[in-house]
This record gives sequence, structure tokens and C-alpha cells, in this order.
Amino acid sequence: MEKEINSGIGKALKEIIYAFPEGVMVLDKKLSVTIFNSAMEELTGLSFNLVKGKSILELFSENPHLIELVKKSMDSGITFSDYETEHIKKDRSKIDVSITVSPLLTARREIGGMVVILRDISRIKEFEERAVNLEKMQISGVLAAGMVHEIRNPLGGIRGAAQLLRDESGDNKEQREYIDIIIQEVERLSRLTDNLMELTTRKKLTPERCNIHSILDQVLLLEKGGRRFNRVTLERVYDPSLPDILASKDRLFQVFHNIIKNGLEELKENGKITLRTKFFQDYHPISKNLANKNYIMVEIEDNGKGISLEMKKNLFTPFCTTKAKGMGLGLALSLKIIEEHNGFIKVESEEGRGATFKIYLPLP
Repeated sequence: MEKEINSGIGKALKEIIYAFPEGVMVLDKKLSVTIFNSAMEELTGLSFNLVKGKSILELFSENPHLIELVKKSMDSGITFSDYETEHIKKDRSKIDVSITVSPLLTARREIGGMVVILRDISRIKEFEERAVNLEKMQISGVLAAGMVHEIRNPLGGIRGAAQLLRDESGDNKEQREYIDIIIQEVERLSRLTDNLMELTTRKKLTPERCNIHSILDQVLLLEKGGRRFNRVTLERVYDPSLPDILASKDRLFQVFHNIIKNGLEELKENGKITLRTKFFQDYHPISKNLANKNYIMVEIEDNGKGISLEMKKNLFTPFCTTKAKGMGLGLALSLKIIEEHNGFIKVESEEGRGATFKIYLPLP
């Protein structure tokens, strides 16, 4: 049967299959692998030498959905597709793929096997998620601009009146304490309006040469003074060969501080934060101008409670937070800052298994 399938495919067609950018797998009537192109090897983590002649029932036991589609197509002679599903690789990592399964007909128009095509759609999903985030940011920016305009004037009046009351309170200590609370809260609201304004405007960066490790160490030095830091283990895995980048030190400090602080707040006893830096070279999913550009990547990993799937969808949405006292602006601003640097952020997390923030910044 394998000879029949291979002769039916033809030498030229087999060469096309092996050069195809999507993963292609050809099965015989017993659902054993006869062709397995290089893209399929990369998508599954399996080599052709390992899978040749073996049944997909054995090879893909952890991907029952794929097996189900193959069986349905074999039984019905109809092509089946799933445009968005998850595939578990040999190393147990997961990727987002689309699956198309079609019957392979012999010269006598009988079903002699199956053709399975896997396509990596993780880039498309990243694009969709980023487009949604940008749309949310734009809507939130319009709302924020209106809110800031309405809030700032009365805040100034409250602050001025409170300062006058404090000046006239004399030696009344209790009264001065209450007035100081009013002024502190007004200042807190004022800082909030400043953050809201940052969402509405694109700041002009003043980039300078800076060392990413130095910025990270400054954040850690600041956090070491807090009680949260004493209960966690810190691991730094820095690539010493990374060159300096052109960036705003203050703005990147704000991003790293926000993410590290969030991680520390989620950790309990025996918590751990790992900072990694490395080179990264890949196709940028959005901008053609940045295609194939070299990046440095900063990973901030914690072993906390992780992020739920629903929360992950709204992670960079302004005012979305699980913290009782949080405003939900920190990550939205962090994303905006990294995008101002022509970088991007990815988040990998499962509930109960910690979270990893990956920040990508282009090299000059």
C-alpha cells in the first residue's frame, strides 16, 4: 500500500510536499506515516526517521482531536478542518495550530490514505490579540482624556482649600492630620490622572545607550528594601554578551519595576523570581519594517499562582485588575512603553503554574 501511495503522489509532488511551509503528513490506509515533511517535524518535535511506518494512534495519543478528525475523514471520505486548536509537541509544550485532514484517493478513486496539514497560527493569534489590545487602548484613551479634563479642575480646588484649612488649623493636631489625609488622597488622584494621560498620548522618547542588566539590577535594588523581597529566591541568568541598546532608561525602569513588583506581590513563602536575558531573532508579527530584526529578550518568570485564561485575555486592558487596591493601569502603560520602543511583550502562563513575561526590545 505504501508503494501505491508513493507512486500515486509522484516524485515531483513529494518534493513539493517536503518543501511546503506548512506541516504535511501522509498516512496509508492503516493510518501509518509514509511522508512527514520538515515543517511537520518542527511543529511536532518528531523526526521522520522516528515516525516512519508507525501509526498515528501511537504517535499522537496526546492529541486525540487530531486522531478523531483523521478517523472521521477516513470513514466519510470528506475533508475536515479545525481552524484553531492546540497541539501538544513531543516535549509537552503546546502550540496553536489549524488542522486540515483530507482523504488521499488512489487511481481507482478509492481512499488509500490520508493527508494531514498542520499550520502554526500562533503568529496570527498574536496579531489578533495585539490588535484587540490596541483597540481597547484607543477607546480607553478617549475615555481617559475626558475623565482627566473633568477631574483635574475640582482636584485643584480641593487641594487649594485643604491647604488653606491646614494653614488656619493652628495647633489643632487632630484637624491637621485629617487635612493631611485629604491632601495625600488628592495627590494620589492627581498621579492617577497623570497615568491616564499617558494612555492618551505617545511620548517622544529621548533614547540613550543603556545596559539592560544595569536597569534590571536597579529595579532589584529598589525592591530589596521591601518586606516582600525577603521571602523569595532570586535567580539572575544574564547573557554577558548582550550589547547596549538605545532606549529611555526611566521608561524601561518603569516597565521592569511594574512587572517584577506584580510578581513579588503574588508570591508567598518559597516563591522564586528568575530574570533571564538573551538574544532573539525572529520575524516580528506586526511591522514589516522590523521583519528579521535582532532583538534582546528579557524574561521575568515567577512561580506564583499564574494567570487564568480569562484574565490573560484582558491582561493589558486598562482598569482590568484582580487587586483590591489596584487601578489596572500598570501593565497597560508597560505595553505602551515597550511599543514606543518598537518592541513587544508576550505572556506565558497557566493557572497554578506561575507566569513568564517576555519583553522584546530591538537592537540598534
